Amino acid sequence: MKEPRISELGSNPVTSLLPVKQSMWCGCGNQIHVVDTESEFTQTEFEVHQDPTQSVQSMVVAGVGVWVSFQTLDIIRLFHTETLQNLQDISLASPIGRMVAGR
Repeated sequence: MKEPRISELGSNPVTSLLPVKQSMWCGCGNQIHVVDTESEFTQTEFEVHQDPTQSVQSMVVAGVGVWVSFQTLDIIRLFHTETLQNLQDISLASPIGRMVAGR
């Protein structure tokens, strides 16, 4: 059995974890750190929002993409699991506004 390993990912707390293939996606502030689950080392990290005050709230894998939501924004973003490219942004302002208004 392997001994646990502590890895520092940045100065912000980890707010979301998501297993994707052989890695763990860790939401930390406005970045995602992709950690290899075998070596336990960070493979890469990338910025998911240009505003450093925005933080990842949650993530969910869907096919070859990962949807990312933010703590204080009404958008979700889709990132490709291999290229890490931002594929799509969806604003949830209108659907949420209609739901709250009861329409």
